[in-house]
Amino acid sequence: MSEARVAAETARAVVETLRGATTTRDFVAALQGDSLAVIAEIKRRSPSRGALNESLDPRVMAERYTAGGAA
Repeated sequence: MSEARVAAETARAVVETLRGATTTRDFVAALQGDSLAVIAEIKRRSPSRGALNESLDPRVMAERYTAGGAA
């Protein structure tokens, strides 16, 4: 399978996964509230630093961030 086809299939799989996801928070409202607002980013690698935490499970980390109140 070509790289382009693999990328397209991967993108379709991501879209299908997101369609089944729970509702999202209102990003703007989260930042305009009276309390501290945090924008959290999850990544295993950085273009400039390389590997950060390749064993990281993004789903688990996102759940932890959300439980902690991150937008």
